[in-house]
Amino acid sequence: MSDDFSPADALAAVQAQRDKLAEESASPRGYHLILALTTGVLIASPFWDSLWVVAVVYVAFFLILWGLMTWYKRAKGMWINGLDERPARRYSATGGAIGGGGFAASLAAEWVLHLHGASLVLAAVAVPTMTWLGYRWDAAYEQELRESA
Repeated sequence: MSDDFSPADALAAVQAQRDKLAEESASPRGYHLILALTTGVLIASPFWDSLWVVAVVYVAFFLILWGLMTWYKRAKGMWINGLDERPARRYSATGGAIGGGGFAASLAAEWVLHLHGASLVLAAVAVPTMTWLGYRWDAAYEQELRESA
């Protein structure tokens, strides 16, 4: 065994690998925007006052989610669950709540309360918010990887 490799060198090598993993694990370019736009279309779908439109958009939404997961796995060689126990979870959970809550609120506003156009307003708020949350998730996860023990 060589004495040229000190514990400090070993720790530096480990940190370099963490930094490399953190950089490589960021979501593919455009991922968060596509996810947010897809969710925005889902939230806006009750505007057309057609169960068929909502049903088609709902099915398309889940197909696009599957496509996004597939794209992420191929681009990064792994899938990172945004809901496992880590601080970055708050961003993905909030995004999910905005998507699900926005869709439910949109259905209620358009079909129960007859506030025509409310779904478009909800979608217009959800898309930039979810995009921002996605990029915040990336930054928080990258920080976790760089700082983990």
